Amino acid sequence: MALKVARGKYVGVLDADSTIQKNSVHKLVSNFISNDIGAVISMIKIRSPKTIFEKVQHYEYILISYIRKLMSNINTLYVTPGVLSLYRKSAVKKVGGFDEKGNLTEDLEIALNLRRHHYRVISDSDSITYTSPPKTFWELWRQRVRW
Repeated sequence: MALKVARGKYVGVLDADSTIQKNSVHKLVSNFISNDIGAVISMIKIRSPKTIFEKVQHYEYILISYIRKLMSNINTLYVTPGVLSLYRKSAVKKVGGFDEKGNLTEDLEIALNLRRHHYRVISDSDSITYTSPPKTFWELWRQRVRW
């Protein structure tokens, strides 16, 4: 829906349970330095992890962020997490937009589609987004089964 009404050059996706650090969007926008960049993703962190499950995810997200930064540097990044991703609107339109037919992994689908059309997906580790992790084992289990 945002693609139909967005007036600027970019369109973003932000999870409802996430908050962005001041200037995160500005930092993402500054990465669109060439026309082959289709999307830029933010670094994801857990704010104040308390339970064992939150702490495990906290360290997991640190590792994932470094892996994504490495993949970005060697042009192999293939996912745009919904926590916070910013897209070049014209690129998303060119590849046909997001799959609206009940795709549970739209962040993977759109990134692969952008890559298939020779757009790059990059990571900005200066842009920080905080997310709310599962608090119990069963919430974590359900999240991971969905992933």
